[in-house]
Amino acid sequence: MSHDSHYSPSGVASELASHLPKLDDAVVFDPAVGEGALLRAAAVALGSSATMLGADVDPKTAGLTKEANPAWTISVADALQPRSRAGSAAWREARMRRVDIVVMNPPFSYRGHGRTLVSVGAEQIRATPAMAFVATVLHVLRPRVGLFAILPRGAVDGELDRRLWSHIQREYRVAVHRELPRGTFSTASATSMLISICPLEEPERADLGLVHRPAQTADGGFEGCKCVEIVRGRVQVAALNDAREGAVSWVHTRDISSNIAKPRKTDLSQSLATAGPLLLLPRVGKFDPRKLAILDDSSAVLSDCLFGVRAGNWELNDLRSRLMADIDLLRRQYFGTGAPHMTVGRLTALLEQLGFVPRHVSANAAPRCWCPRSSAPSLLDSAVA
Repeated sequence: MSHDSHYSPSGVASELASHLPKLDDAVVFDPAVGEGALLRAAAVALGSSATMLGADVDPKTAGLTKEANPAWTISVADALQPRSRAGSAAWREARMRRVDIVVMNPPFSYRGHGRTLVSVGAEQIRATPAMAFVATVLHVLRPRVGLFAILPRGAVDGELDRRLWSHIQREYRVAVHRELPRGTFSTASATSMLISICPLEEPERADLGLVHRPAQTADGGFEGCKCVEIVRGRVQVAALNDAREGAVSWVHTRDISSNIAKPRKTDLSQSLATAGPLLLLPRVGKFDPRKLAILDDSSAVLSDCLFGVRAGNWELNDLRSRLMADIDLLRRQYFGTGAPHMTVGRLTALLEQLGFVPRHVSANAAPRCWCPRSSAPSLLDSAVA
């Protein structure tokens, strides 16, 4: 197996360590220790009383790191394999002594391998490689102070780990400290982030259970409601190749120009349609403000290259005007390792930043108002725009 080794530059390691709280006699663990840059930076930040533990899947790397740092406990382990963790002196000590702080720069990818099944409470969830490390450490070790990590941006706001993050936020406060630009790692092109995940205090957990209940209006809505629903188109263009003219509207980015949507009529199944009216945004491709369009149809089948946004008590023209007023902010949400694209997570965070209450719903979900709503913060509330 080829190891995904992108070692942390010393400057990045020092910056991550600057977020560690001052703590005497801290037990610090890095489950993907590599050459030890993060542990060295943590040792400088925390002082000589700290205990340093580290593990790495590569025996040669673990051996060299142990040789260079004889005072540390370094051993070989695959963090995602229970039997391997059980045979690791560093993992055993971390569990026995109850580790205070975890620092890590986990593997960003397995070069095409699938997602990993990890335990989260009583559930099993499939996670991307980086988030599999995060979930495993939180589940197995439950660090007292928190976990401080360098993660790929896609793991923070991508679609694949959205369910996992929702579980993590029930028990931990998540903070994004800074986005690291491409080129930070000489061997990788991915954009990454410095992030911390720290246990919530009991009062904070109680706060997450509170709901905000705006006054109900005579028509069954809610005063001041800013609920919006996000629908991701799900039907590929290939489905249109076999369709004939019919009564069901179909819309693709090619059907939008000068902020006007002109859907085609097809015989696709009505069960594939999304209830309108909708504000349409492109999901894939270089952002073009002329592709923001209002679809007044009562329903339409959305191509998988589109998002549809439904607004409760807000007029869609007002919603579009609000997005257009922050067009540069919207434009910055379109990026990716391959083609530029928007994700549900980024669109959700953007709408929250603009003062709305967004919720991702299935394409055929009936429109509804989501108030009363949870007042829990979103994952990227503290992210740098």
